[in-house]
Amino acid sequence: MAITFPSKVITVLDVPEVLDFHASFRYNFFVADEKVNDRGDRRVQGASDDDEEKELAKRIPRWIDFSFSPVDTRTNAAVDNEFVARISRPQDVARLIRNNLSKIQNESDVAQKGYTALKLQDSSLDTKARRLVHHTLTTRARAKWPDEKSNRKLLKKMQTRSEQSKLLNEITSNHITSRWIMHAFGQMHQNSTYLQRRSFTFKWKGKSHTHSYNMRRPKPSMFHRFTKHGTYAQVNNKFIHTILTRSVADPMGPFGDEFSLQLEDTKQLQEEERKHNRPGIIGDYEYLPNIVPISVERVDPNKIGTAVKIVGYLVDKFEYSHYGRRYKKTSIIIPGATTGSGVDSKIKYGSKYAYSVRSIALVQFTAVDEETSQVYAVSGLLCSRPSPETIVTCKEFRAPPPPGDVNFVWDYEDECLVIMWSFPVVSQRDIKRFQLFRRGSIKEPFELQVEYDFDDSVIPDPRSEYPRRSRVKEMESPLTTYHDYEFTRDSIAIYSLCSIDAHDFSSNYSVQYVVWFDKVKNRLRKRLVSPSGAPKPYPNFYLVEGMIPGMQDVNLTSDCIKDSRHHSLQVFFDPEYLSIVNDDGEDLELLATKESKGSYKLQIINCDRQQSQVVDIEIEDLRSWK
Repeated sequence: MAITFPSKVITVLDVPEVLDFHASFRYNFFVADEKVNDRGDRRVQGASDDDEEKELAKRIPRWIDFSFSPVDTRTNAAVDNEFVARISRPQDVARLIRNNLSKIQNESDVAQKGYTALKLQDSSLDTKARRLVHHTLTTRARAKWPDEKSNRKLLKKMQTRSEQSKLLNEITSNHITSRWIMHAFGQMHQNSTYLQRRSFTFKWKGKSHTHSYNMRRPKPSMFHRFTKHGTYAQVNNKFIHTILTRSVADPMGPFGDEFSLQLEDTKQLQEEERKHNRPGIIGDYEYLPNIVPISVERVDPNKIGTAVKIVGYLVDKFEYSHYGRRYKKTSIIIPGATTGSGVDSKIKYGSKYAYSVRSIALVQFTAVDEETSQVYAVSGLLCSRPSPETIVTCKEFRAPPPPGDVNFVWDYEDECLVIMWSFPVVSQRDIKRFQLFRRGSIKEPFELQVEYDFDDSVIPDPRSEYPRRSRVKEMESPLTTYHDYEFTRDSIAIYSLCSIDAHDFSSNYSVQYVVWFDKVKNRLRKRLVSPSGAPKPYPNFYLVEGMIPGMQDVNLTSDCIKDSRHHSLQVFFDPEYLSIVNDDGEDLELLATKESKGSYKLQIINCDRQQSQVVDIEIEDLRSWK
């Protein structure tokens, strides 16, 4: 008869995990050293208060807000004993956690002495998946069209998302619909435009010139949520460094970036473990509970019992370097079991940080000395498994408003035009440049007359615009007037201004005025051409109807199509996409079809006979994979 050995007794501990952890960057106002100064402010570090934050936002330039759902705070009957009562105040809890940071143990580390708990989460999984799909499509395309003479034809076939989706659909399981692939491709292309500096170089008269521009980062795609999922594993200390080293060395390994930070610590841990124990043998000691006490007190066994209480939270913080490496920063302590928010003000503008939160439990239990039979109360701090990491990039993307109160005065002494404006009212206080533009008519583009540069940043942002140096005037403090000596009594011109902030974001055009000198009345005249808000590439976007002296009015768009000497009309329906979805994957239903009881109308007007006819156009949706 077969005989089995009894199973090992394993201690299982479970500290409740934190749910719904979110972190977001808050930019209050500009300071010159915001890219190098991460000292922060002790008033905004750790636990937060909404009323206090509103007041501190006027004095503290930036911070990161945390929010999460507090864990269940139910405790056992013995929680109100004398020991737990000593740390009833938040400041006492913060001091206790701060003084014992190195003694806080993961619940899995306590359960088994010879094992270490590892968190498996790939924060760049969406980027790796996008690159993998791109290389898969390229390889597939080359195999499908092997006789192409050059890559130009191949790239031309693969330049549209629909062609890419069709090619990927051929090698994808039938369980995945083509509509989902098209949707996924749209999200992947959208998420690929991270904020980064791009540049191109051109040569002119033997000289090289480099122009750079910004690509703005949109909202995270549907794949971004995959990076927030994590799992946990127990790894034997005798082999942990070897396993992590191979994982980091694998170019396709999903956790190489995260494991690279732990190589030095695990190397020492593995060496120490192998010195005392043989790697080929698993001993009983590896299954014994291992707790690091923060206090041991001699007590009366009749007056003490086991106690467990959630006392606070610990937010782990990592900073990413310019080259993508992660560095461990000081963790943030949030005292109080019912607290569900916190802040971190020790951040630098432009840097990227990763955060995760753990709940901290204070445990107290009795232990007996085997030699003296004396009873002791042993206390320790245990933490839960960390929440999925949230990555925050400390950048703000709000463009400044254009200058206001634009006015014009004729200087009779110097015989020139004086343009005046007021500083835009913005709470961020980050406007660092003014640009004044002029053009002769609405058919001409604006030309930069002057740029006032009063940027006092310690590390200025790279510029996306490179005006002629003769047009740029650097100054220590802003100036809101300009004398245009080229404007005479016979001139007529349109003026507008833009403001640029410290992060190289430009406003739209301010109000546009056409200005001329009335010789009969011997005074300056002006008339509104466009209200504020016209984009820089389209200065005529909001043209005001009305006569402009010396200029012919031109409408930017027309609401009708004019045609003559034709007797028939063909209407083609050939949209680039049949459906458009939002960030949540919901169809916006922008296409009016026969099934949705929608139709399109085309009105045809005969100007000679003063007759019109309205033609109803219906679209039938024949898609079978909706």
